[in-house]
Formats: sequence, structure tokens, C-alpha cells
Amino acid sequence: MGIICNSGSPTLVEVLGYVGFDYVVIDTEHTPITLDEKAAHLIRAAEIGGLTPLIRVSTEDPTFIHKSLDMGAQGIFVALVNTREDARKIVEAVKYPPMGRRAFGPGRHLGRHRYGMDRKTYVDYWNRESMVMFLVETTEGVDNLDEIVTVPGIDVMGIGQGDLAVDLGAPAPRFGNPDCVKAVEKLLELCKPRGIFVRDIFNDIDTARKWYAKGIRVFEWGFDVEVFQTAAKRIISTAESLRKPAKA
Repeated sequence: MGIICNSGSPTLVEVLGYVGFDYVVIDTEHTPITLDEKAAHLIRAAEIGGLTPLIRVSTEDPTFIHKSLDMGAQGIFVALVNTREDARKIVEAVKYPPMGRRAFGPGRHLGRHRYGMDRKTYVDYWNRESMVMFLVETTEGVDNLDEIVTVPGIDVMGIGQGDLAVDLGAPAPRFGNPDCVKAVEKLLELCKPRGIFVRDIFNDIDTARKWYAKGIRVFEWGFDVEVFQTAAKRIISTAESLRKPAKA
């Protein structure tokens, strides 16, 4: 069970951990959040609340991925993966040799483990425990799914239905475009035998239950700002009754 942070609020992130979410995606692609001390505070808040912090970056460029991980993120979320080569670059940027090409540096996450592990133990731990999550969002990516899933080291994949629907020329709500639904079903079929988990965003339990039965196991429940807004609207909707005069 995950949620996306687009507020930039460490307090909201920490509280979302306390209520039981498992991970948070700190979005540096679609928000003003940048890879600086602000993101580091969000990662710390996630750790305090018991969340696994992932950073969403806008590219598979190793520079951004390495910096995110050195700040303490425990995994990377990348959108717009179109080819096997795109996926391979992401995995290589996250993992240390021999699995990947990440450079070894004194980042926050390494500092957390420096006194409990020797270097080899840490590298083995990281290559085993770090998370690689990404989205396929175009017709090109869907056409290449059979090749993309063969890259070793992928943990979670999803179909970016909003962007895919636009790419198809038929924008529709999530699970509302038949071709997007087929893409999700194809992804499930390809991922299950490889031990790759499939992820999607949900905002109602009935749809989530349906897709749980089909095999989805990673559920994102929208954005922290959206959750806050929904709760606030519910309060105001209920409290509006106080404005009405009491019946005689």
C-alpha cells in the first residue's frame, strides 16, 4: 500500500506512515520538490513514520538516480520506460557491480549502515533490498513489454494509463480505456512468472478488489494532497449542517 507525496510536507509523509502505508513515492517529476535538502527531509520523515521512501525521477539519467539514492531513498520510480535498454539503464543505475554500475560514495543511506556492515556486505544488502519501480506509458512501451520484463533486477512495473490513453488518442479515466486495460492484463501475464509485482493507482475499494483478484499486488492510493483535500471536504460537508437553522 503506497501513496504519492506531491505536497512536499514532511509532516504529512510522517503521519501517513503512522496510519499504515508501506511506502511513499516522493515525486520530483511533476511537483516543485527538488533533489536537495527538502527531499532529504521527506526521506527522513518517511523513515521516522516507517515508510519505504522512493524517489520519482523524470529520466533514467544515472546522475539523478545516484543523487536520489545517496540522499537515502531506498528505491527509484521512473516513468516513460519504452524499451529494454531504458529498463536496463535504470537497474544499472540503482545497483552496484556486478549487478549494475552505481558508484560507491558516502551518501546518507551508506552512513546509516557504515558501522554495522563491511563494504561487501553493504553492497550485497543494497543489491538485494533496493527497489526498482517504473511505468510504461506509451504504445511503444506496450509493444516492447515482452522484452522489457526480461531485464534482471526489476521489482515493480505498472502501466501509466493516463498517458497511454492520451498516446492512443482516446483519453479516459483509469481502467476506462479498453486498450489500457488490455495492457495491464498483458503486463500481469508477463510479470507473474518472473516474480515482478504489478502496480496501479486506485481510489475505490471495489476496483482495487477486482484487480487484486487479477493479480495486482502494489496499490497506490493517490496523492497526499488529494487525501488531505478529501478529508477536509468531508468535514466541511458534515459541518455545513451547523449553518442550517434548527427545526422548531
